[in-house]
Amino acid sequence: MSVYGVGMSERDAAAGMDTTRMHPARRYDYYLGGEDNFEADRANAEMLARVFPAAKVTARENRRFLRRAVHMLAAEGGVRQFLDIGTGLPTQPNVHEIAQAVDPGSRVVYVDNAQFARFFRGLELLPPGIVPVSQWRADDEPEPRPAPAEAAVYAAVARKH
Repeated sequence: MSVYGVGMSERDAAAGMDTTRMHPARRYDYYLGGEDNFEADRANAEMLARVFPAAKVTARENRRFLRRAVHMLAAEGGVRQFLDIGTGLPTQPNVHEIAQAVDPGSRVVYVDNAQFARFFRGLELLPPGIVPVSQWRADDEPEPRPAPAEAAVYAAVARKH
C-alpha cells in the first residue's frame, strides 16, 4: 500500500481525489453511462442497485427532468440566467449547454453542496408543480415513462413573482 492508498496515484492524491473510495457524484455519472467514475464507484453503484433497483432509473429520470426544465425555462420562459445547485460532477449535457442551445448569451452559475431550508418560499411554482421527475413535462420524451414509484425522486421548477 502506498502513502496515497491502494490503487491511488500521486496525481490523484495531489488533486485531493481518492479513487479507491466511492463518491456519490461519480456513482451518478456511472448510472448515466459517463466515463468519470472508478471501480469503487461502479461497485457501490451495482450494490445500491441490487438493494434499490430504481437507482439507475432515478438517476436517468433526474437528468431528463433537468434537460426538460432548463429547455422550457430558456425557450418558453425567456430565462437567461441559471443557478444550478448541487451540481456534483459535470455530466452531459450540462445546464449551460442546454440553455445556450436556446440562446448563446445564457449564463449559468454552478454551486455544489448548498443547503436550503425551504426551496420554494416566495416563489411561484410552475405547472405541473411538484411531481416525480419522470412525469415533469415529459410529453415529448421518445420512450415510455417509468411509473412514479420507479423514479422515486420528486422535482419542481419555480420562479420569482
